[in-house]
Amino acid sequence: MKQLAALSLSLIVTVVGCDRPKAVVALDSRWTVDFAKETCRQADSWRQANAALISKVGCAKITSCSEMLARVNACALNPVQEVRAFHKDLATQFAVDKACSSIQLVYYEAAEDDNKIRNDAVPKGHYNLWLNYIPGAKRQQWRMNSQERIAFTQGDGSPGDIARQVCSIVKQKATP
Repeated sequence: MKQLAALSLSLIVTVVGCDRPKAVVALDSRWTVDFAKETCRQADSWRQANAALISKVGCAKITSCSEMLARVNACALNPVQEVRAFHKDLATQFAVDKACSSIQLVYYEAAEDDNKIRNDAVPKGHYNLWLNYIPGAKRQQWRMNSQERIAFTQGDGSPGDIARQVCSIVKQKATP
């Protein structure tokens, strides 16, 4: 009887302790910040090149002016802080969305020469996620791949949209 009880206990511990490992999505924060900074640099260059024309004929008569001025204004604030807030919102969506319960979002800010540190910290078989962050935009573009597959998946959306899309793709790929 004691042996049966010990066997039952060990089976329960074994079954409970054998959760499937979480799939990992690694968000490249450095890329996102660099993309936002470059977007702001380009927006400022556009503003400088078009300031005289805007003053002369008005924004309404210049193609893409309202979109670009919105970007220029968003860049006047701290785009890095805006990126960090978006990352936090994305992490929150991963945490609360039931579809993401078996997926772990990690992000890193490693410099080019720190790839070994990132590779050691992120498990093999993870998914890479990049955001092409445009300050002030409500929807952000993303792309993702896994180490096993060369093909990219991509989309755009709010933090909630991105979490749902990414988790759906990762779960489909993880299904045998």
